[in-house]
Amino acid sequence: MLLTCGRILCVVAHADDEVLGCGATIARASEAGAEVRVLLPVKEGSDRGRMNAEAKARSFEQAVRLLGAQPVVPDDALPEVEVEGATMALHAIVEPWIEWSDVVLTHWHEDVHQTHRALARVVEIATRPFRRHRHVIQFEVPTSTDQAYRNSFVPNLFVKLEERHVASKAAAMAVYATEQCAGRSAESVRRRALVVGERYGVDFAEAFAIARAFA
Repeated sequence: MLLTCGRILCVVAHADDEVLGCGATIARASEAGAEVRVLLPVKEGSDRGRMNAEAKARSFEQAVRLLGAQPVVPDDALPEVEVEGATMALHAIVEPWIEWSDVVLTHWHEDVHQTHRALARVVEIATRPFRRHRHVIQFEVPTSTDQAYRNSFVPNLFVKLEERHVASKAAAMAVYATEQCAGRSAESVRRRALVVGERYGVDFAEAFAIARAFA
């Protein structure tokens, strides 16, 4: 199964996106023996984000390790205000990690958040099949992907989860003390896993869209 083996790279725009988008799946993959790295190639750009930057950096490290993965924060990470129009610079940061990976997890390409879209575009460029074959799986981020005029996220991959995987996701989300709000609390992420699971006939699940896959 794509998300339980090999080398998995999760590329995110903000610390906590990894938990919200695919935290329980990361926990499941790590448990199954996959080597998972979470790449954060962008520095916080909002006033609130900069004010909480040190706390979020510590939370990112702790949360990712709680999920069984390795956090990666490049020294040359781009400030968020520079991301728009800096596709090549961002690509230069991300591409070596794409080269390392077998599977890439990243944001939905039509996400309402422009930095999420920028990361999805960079992954799309870096995984053009004539250069390299990588499975690319996209996730949604609650209170972002679903905030557009029309939610275009259409999942076609559902990862069945156990209670312990969801518990790891909830524990990782609880680490982000500065980010707690409706839709982004430990209880919210557990409830969402329940709802997605109920839609597809299992106890818990996370939903994804396959962007590229190779047999």
